[in-house]
Amino acid sequence: MELFAALLSRVVTDRAVALDAFQRGIVALLAAEAGDPDAAERAIIELQRCLEWTTRDGDPNLWLEAALALAEAYAARVTGDPLANARRAIAVYHAALLVMLD
Repeated sequence: MELFAALLSRVVTDRAVALDAFQRGIVALLAAEAGDPDAAERAIIELQRCLEWTTRDGDPNLWLEAALALAEAYAARVTGDPLANARRAIAVYHAALLVMLD
């Protein structure tokens, strides 16, 4: 019973961390779309953090939403190599598409 409680606590904590990062990422992405040049970087950091705390199998909906937002953040990124940013966005969109098709 203690093992189950510990595992449940871990799952709840992981989901809370992932949701917090997702929300922060979405807020930053909206700021990027509104013209804040640094916001895409913040969105990328938070959305990557979200994806570190969740899995495709564990929470496919959250993973999919975070991946789609991450792809948008790469597409909105104004720093770095534009071609590399586009390639990253495409790769993340592709990973999201695979989840949609499952």
